[in-house]
Amino acid sequence: MAQPTDESPTEETPATGQRPRWRTWLPRIFAVVVLLAAGAFALVRLEVIGGPSPEERAATVNDAITQRMTTTLEQMPATGHAGHGATDAKGTTVCGVRVYGYEPKDAKTADDVDTVYGFHMCAVAEPKGTWDFATKFVAPLIMKFDTTPPTMQMVEATETVSYRDRIFQVLPAEYQQQALTSALEPAAMAELRRRFDAAVASA
Repeated sequence: MAQPTDESPTEETPATGQRPRWRTWLPRIFAVVVLLAAGAFALVRLEVIGGPSPEERAATVNDAITQRMTTTLEQMPATGHAGHGATDAKGTTVCGVRVYGYEPKDAKTADDVDTVYGFHMCAVAEPKGTWDFATKFVAPLIMKFDTTPPTMQMVEATETVSYRDRIFQVLPAEYQQQALTSALEPAAMAELRRRFDAAVASA
Protein backbone atom coordinates (compact mmCIF):
# COMPACT_ATOMS: atom_id res chain seq x y z
CA MET A 1 0.00 0.00 0.00
CA ALA A 2 1.39 3.39 -0.96
CA GLN A 3 2.19 5.64 1.97
CA PRO A 4 1.08 9.30 1.84
CA THR A 5 3.81 11.78 1.04
CA ASP A 6 3.99 15.58 1.23
CA GLU A 7 2.71 15.66 -2.34
CA SER A 8 -0.32 13.41 -1.66
CA PRO A 9 -3.73 15.10 -2.02
CA THR A 10 -5.14 16.40 1.29
CA GLU A 11 -7.92 18.82 2.32
CA GLU A 12 -5.38 21.59 2.73
CA THR A 13 -3.42 20.77 -0.41
CA PRO A 14 -5.63 19.25 -3.08
CA ALA A 15 -4.17 17.49 -6.08
CA THR A 16 -4.68 20.60 -8.17
CA GLY A 17 -2.38 22.61 -5.93
CA GLN A 18 -5.16 25.17 -5.21
CA ARG A 19 -7.05 25.95 -2.00
CA PRO A 20 -10.71 24.84 -1.94
CA ARG A 21 -13.04 27.49 -3.40
CA TRP A 22 -15.04 27.85 -0.24
CA ARG A 23 -11.89 28.88 1.59
CA THR A 24 -11.14 31.44 -1.09
CA TRP A 25 -14.58 33.03 -0.96
CA LEU A 26 -15.19 32.76 2.76
CA PRO A 27 -13.22 35.92 3.76
CA ARG A 28 -14.98 37.89 1.03
CA ILE A 29 -18.40 36.70 2.14
CA PHE A 30 -17.55 37.58 5.73
CA ALA A 31 -16.41 41.06 4.68
CA VAL A 32 -19.69 41.63 2.81
CA VAL A 33 -21.71 40.50 5.81
CA VAL A 34 -19.79 42.89 8.06
CA LEU A 35 -20.37 45.79 5.66
CA LEU A 36 -24.08 45.03 5.40
CA ALA A 37 -24.40 44.84 9.17
CA ALA A 38 -22.58 48.16 9.57
CA GLY A 39 -24.85 49.75 6.96
CA ALA A 40 -27.96 48.44 8.66
CA PHE A 41 -26.75 49.80 11.99
CA ALA A 42 -26.12 53.20 10.43
CA LEU A 43 -29.63 53.25 8.97
CA VAL A 44 -31.12 52.39 12.31
CA ARG A 45 -28.94 54.88 14.14
CA LEU A 46 -29.72 57.75 11.80
CA GLU A 47 -33.26 56.48 11.29
CA VAL A 48 -33.13 57.36 7.61
CA ILE A 49 -36.16 55.19 6.97
CA GLY A 50 -38.24 56.09 10.01
CA GLY A 51 -37.11 59.70 10.52
CA PRO A 52 -35.34 61.21 13.54
CA SER A 53 -35.11 59.41 16.85
CA PRO A 54 -37.62 60.28 19.60
CA GLU A 55 -34.94 62.28 21.42
CA GLU A 56 -33.98 64.23 18.30
CA ARG A 57 -37.64 64.85 17.45
CA ALA A 58 -38.37 66.10 20.97
CA ALA A 59 -35.39 68.47 20.82
CA THR A 60 -36.55 69.81 17.45
CA VAL A 61 -40.11 70.34 18.70
CA ASN A 62 -38.80 72.00 21.87
CA ASP A 63 -36.63 74.42 19.87
CA ALA A 64 -39.51 75.30 17.56
CA ILE A 65 -41.87 75.87 20.47
CA THR A 66 -39.31 78.05 22.23
CA GLN A 67 -39.04 80.25 19.15
CA ARG A 68 -42.79 80.40 18.69
CA MET A 69 -43.40 81.36 22.32
CA THR A 70 -40.70 84.02 22.16
CA THR A 71 -42.16 85.54 19.01
CA THR A 72 -45.69 85.51 20.44
CA LEU A 73 -44.58 87.27 23.62
CA GLU A 74 -42.48 89.87 21.85
CA GLN A 75 -45.27 90.80 19.47
CA MET A 76 -47.43 91.84 22.40
CA PRO A 77 -47.24 95.46 23.56
CA ALA A 78 -45.81 95.96 27.03
CA THR A 79 -49.32 96.82 28.22
CA GLY A 80 -50.65 93.54 26.86
CA HIS A 81 -48.76 91.06 29.02
CA ALA A 82 -51.82 89.67 30.75
CA GLY A 83 -51.52 89.14 34.47
CA HIS A 84 -48.61 91.51 34.97
CA GLY A 85 -50.64 94.61 35.60
CA ALA A 86 -50.51 97.97 33.87
CA THR A 87 -47.25 99.56 32.79
CA ASP A 88 -46.40 102.73 30.92
CA ALA A 89 -43.06 101.39 29.66
CA LYS A 90 -42.47 102.12 25.99
CA GLY A 91 -39.82 100.35 23.98
CA THR A 92 -38.92 97.06 22.38
CA THR A 93 -39.91 93.98 24.33
CA VAL A 94 -37.37 91.15 24.26
CA CYS A 95 -38.10 87.78 25.83
CA GLY A 96 -36.53 84.51 26.83
CA VAL A 97 -38.48 81.34 27.56
CA ARG A 98 -37.99 77.91 29.02
CA VAL A 99 -40.27 75.05 28.02
CA TYR A 100 -41.30 72.70 30.82
CA GLY A 101 -43.42 70.48 28.61
CA TYR A 102 -46.27 70.41 26.14
CA GLU A 103 -49.40 68.59 25.07
CA PRO A 104 -49.85 66.31 23.33
CA LYS A 105 -46.61 64.79 24.58
CA ASP A 106 -46.13 62.75 21.43
CA ALA A 107 -46.34 65.77 19.10
CA LYS A 108 -44.06 65.25 16.11
CA THR A 109 -43.89 68.93 15.13
CA ALA A 110 -44.57 72.26 16.81
CA ASP A 111 -47.74 72.57 14.74
CA ASP A 112 -49.11 69.52 16.55
CA VAL A 113 -48.74 71.19 19.95
CA ASP A 114 -51.88 72.60 21.58
CA THR A 115 -50.65 73.65 25.03
CA VAL A 116 -47.23 74.61 26.37
CA TYR A 117 -46.17 74.87 30.01
CA GLY A 118 -43.13 76.98 30.63
CA PHE A 119 -41.44 80.06 32.06
CA HIS A 120 -40.82 83.45 30.53
CA MET A 121 -38.84 86.56 31.25
CA CYS A 122 -39.43 89.67 29.15
CA ALA A 123 -37.78 93.06 29.46
CA VAL A 124 -38.69 96.37 27.85
CA ALA A 125 -35.67 97.96 26.18
CA GLU A 126 -36.24 101.72 26.36
CA PRO A 127 -33.89 104.39 25.02
CA LYS A 128 -30.85 104.73 27.31
CA GLY A 129 -32.33 102.03 29.52
CA THR A 130 -30.32 99.62 31.65
CA TRP A 131 -31.03 96.03 32.48
CA ASP A 132 -31.22 96.53 36.22
CA PHE A 133 -33.91 99.20 35.97
CA ALA A 134 -35.82 97.85 32.97
CA THR A 135 -39.47 96.92 33.26
CA LYS A 136 -39.61 93.12 33.36
CA PHE A 137 -42.33 90.51 33.19
CA VAL A 138 -41.39 87.23 34.85
CA ALA A 139 -43.56 84.20 35.58
CA PRO A 140 -44.37 80.64 34.65
CA LEU A 141 -47.10 80.53 32.04
CA ILE A 142 -49.43 78.34 30.06
CA MET A 143 -49.64 79.19 26.37
CA LYS A 144 -52.43 77.81 24.18
CA PHE A 145 -51.72 77.41 20.49
CA ASP A 146 -55.08 75.89 19.64
CA THR A 147 -56.59 79.38 19.54
CA THR A 148 -56.08 82.23 17.08
CA PRO A 149 -54.27 84.26 18.19
CA PRO A 150 -52.52 82.16 20.87
CA THR A 151 -53.70 82.84 24.42
CA MET A 152 -51.76 82.62 27.65
CA GLN A 153 -52.22 82.44 31.37
CA MET A 154 -49.57 83.84 33.69
CA VAL A 155 -49.02 81.90 36.89
CA GLU A 156 -48.77 84.62 39.51
CA ALA A 157 -49.84 85.26 43.06
CA THR A 158 -53.13 86.98 43.74
CA GLU A 159 -54.39 88.93 46.71
CA THR A 160 -55.66 85.76 48.29
CA VAL A 161 -53.40 83.02 46.83
CA SER A 162 -49.63 82.79 47.24
CA TYR A 163 -47.29 82.21 44.31
CA ARG A 164 -46.53 78.68 45.50
CA ASP A 165 -50.18 77.77 45.92
CA ARG A 166 -50.99 79.28 42.55
CA ILE A 167 -48.43 77.00 40.90
CA PHE A 168 -50.05 74.01 42.56
CA GLN A 169 -53.46 75.18 41.38
CA VAL A 170 -52.59 75.82 37.75
CA LEU A 171 -49.64 73.71 36.59
CA PRO A 172 -49.63 69.92 36.20
CA ALA A 173 -47.82 68.15 39.03
CA GLU A 174 -44.88 67.12 36.82
CA TYR A 175 -43.94 70.77 36.18
CA GLN A 176 -44.55 72.27 39.60
CA GLN A 177 -41.06 71.69 40.97
CA GLN A 178 -39.46 73.25 37.91
CA ALA A 179 -41.66 76.30 38.31
CA LEU A 180 -40.63 76.65 41.96
CA THR A 181 -36.89 76.16 41.50
CA SER A 182 -35.82 77.14 37.99
CA ALA A 183 -35.91 80.12 35.69
CA LEU A 184 -34.13 80.66 32.38
CA GLU A 185 -31.18 78.45 31.63
CA PRO A 186 -27.81 80.29 31.67
CA ALA A 187 -27.43 80.30 27.88
CA ALA A 188 -30.95 81.65 27.40
CA MET A 189 -30.36 84.32 30.03
CA ALA A 190 -27.13 85.43 28.40
CA GLU A 191 -28.86 85.62 25.02
CA LEU A 192 -31.70 87.68 26.51
CA ARG A 193 -29.24 90.15 28.01
CA ARG A 194 -27.40 90.41 24.69
CA ARG A 195 -30.61 91.09 22.79
CA PHE A 196 -31.73 93.62 25.40
CA ASP A 197 -28.47 95.58 25.06
CA ALA A 198 -28.77 95.49 21.28
CA ALA A 199 -32.36 96.74 21.43
CA VAL A 200 -31.38 99.61 23.76
CA ALA A 201 -28.51 100.57 21.45
CA SER A 202 -30.82 100.76 18.46
CA ALA A 203 -33.69 102.48 20.27
